[in-house]
Order: sequence, then structure tokens, then C-alpha cells
Amino acid sequence: MELKDWKEWSDWQLLKNCISALPTGPGAYMIAAKKSINRAVGKDIEGILDIGESKTLRSRVRSFIACASGAQQRGHMAGWRYK
Repeated sequence: MELKDWKEWSDWQLLKNCISALPTGPGAYMIAAKKSINRAVGKDIEGILDIGESKTLRSRVRSFIACASGAQQRGHMAGWRYK
């Protein structure tokens, strides 16, 4: 299956604007910064922080936000790295 066959992917959204719209069931996600990030082998112009899947998508994204903001000490590894 090619990427163009996936009709369920949404456009990029700011996390703070889309939490309530996320499904509570399973889903895949990609979290990116709005800037380029230096990597070991060069620059990532998309600023991708994490790509993953979850059985409870809304809960997983909330966990990222809590870790990234420092409100939660454990939960989402990419959130710790972002902070």
C-alpha cells in the first residue's frame, strides 16, 4: 500500500488545538517541532521528535505533553527528550 492510499491521515495540527479531536482508541502519530533539529548525521528540517502508535492515542499524546511540559516525571520518552 502506498502513502497516497491512506485517506485517514490528518494535516499537521498544533497539539494544544487538537487533543479533544483525537480518537480515544488506537492510532498512529508523528510529533514534530516547528523548527529544524540538529541530528548526528545532519539537520532534520521537519523537526520530527517522535513517530509512534498507541492503543489509546489521546492518552499517549497527553502523556507526551505532560512530560514535555515538566508536569509529569515519567511516561513518554520523547516528551523527556523534548523538555
